[in-house]
Amino acid sequence: WLAQMRKTFGVQSIVLVGGESSKTAYPGLSVTGAAQKIREIDPTLVLGGITIPTRQGEEKRVLQKSLAGVTFFTTQILYESKEIKRFLKAYWELCQKENVSPSMIFLSFAPAAMPADVRLLKWLGVDISQETEERITAGWLGIGARSLDVCQDVLNDILSFVKKQNIRVPLGLNVEHVNRHNFELSFSLLERLSKVYLQK
Repeated sequence: WLAQMRKTFGVQSIVLVGGESSKTAYPGLSVTGAAQKIREIDPTLVLGGITIPTRQGEEKRVLQKSLAGVTFFTTQILYESKEIKRFLKAYWELCQKENVSPSMIFLSFAPAAMPADVRLLKWLGVDISQETEERITAGWLGIGARSLDVCQDVLNDILSFVKKQNIRVPLGLNVEHVNRHNFELSFSLLERLSKVYLQK
């Protein structure tokens, strides 16, 4: 399968994603096992993974996957900064302790244009506090603009935190649109967040 993907579609990178629930025993390889196997078969492939900052012990999972050959991670969509800051600090400290260079972490953001988008994000497992939800959905008009403000505030908070704490985990940006009607809004979000990212 791997050889076919390379030959037929020119695949150069793969993002490995685990099962939906830790309570279910899924057949087949784990993300770590799959990364190790792919490395044996084709060490030139770039391997990515996902990270869910709200999970306890996530820094250990990310380090384990990194040691298996995963070179970058994309976070779950962020609408709060508390847990991602905790994760980045713990991950940086663990990398220092183990004398390992940290992997690139892409911070993920997505706009919301209507209350249904917020409900969808929450259903997908995105951490959105009651306070943040009320801030975004305070009135039908302007939800999209307020969601961009929240995302910008979250990114500012994260970047200020890592700078202040001298956390040298390489960070990137990932902007999604989740729903098709948010496609144009995602471009506005990318423009705003890229300015914040480049200024820090």
